[in-house]
Amino acid sequence: MPVSFEPNTWPPPDSLWWNFGDPASGTANFSNDSTPEHIFSSAGTFTVQMIVRHIDMRYDTATVNITVEPQPSPNLGPDRTVCENQTVILDAGFNPQWTYLWSTGATTSSIAVSNSGTYGVTVTSPNGCTGSDTVVLSILPGSTPLPKQIRHN
Repeated sequence: MPVSFEPNTWPPPDSLWWNFGDPASGTANFSNDSTPEHIFSSAGTFTVQMIVRHIDMRYDTATVNITVEPQPSPNLGPDRTVCENQTVILDAGFNPQWTYLWSTGATTSSIAVSNSGTYGVTVTSPNGCTGSDTVVLSILPGSTPLPKQIRHN
């Protein structure tokens, strides 16, 4: 998700230079746009620095710390096939600060399922970041017992 920056300087600067404190973003770590956007490479706290050059060749520097929280990324694993009457626990990963909404309507971090179908979960962080995943559960029909004796003619 891009983060937008806008300088609050008067008089308007002659030029601006931004350092987003995110070297892992490569050349995108720097900008000379007046109102840049930056997509941070990972979760964490970044010190963003803005250097302003005024018309009279005077320089000012301002810094701000930006905290990027981790985006929820539930992983329900691969699609599964199980035997009839078998219950499967689908777990989206527990975080007490997150909310959960399953396609079944459940609001817990994990659910028990025993019917064929596609199951999905959306996980939401306190700041509104979301992550989703789905998994398909297939049920094998019940097996037929083999006869105890097999006769050959």
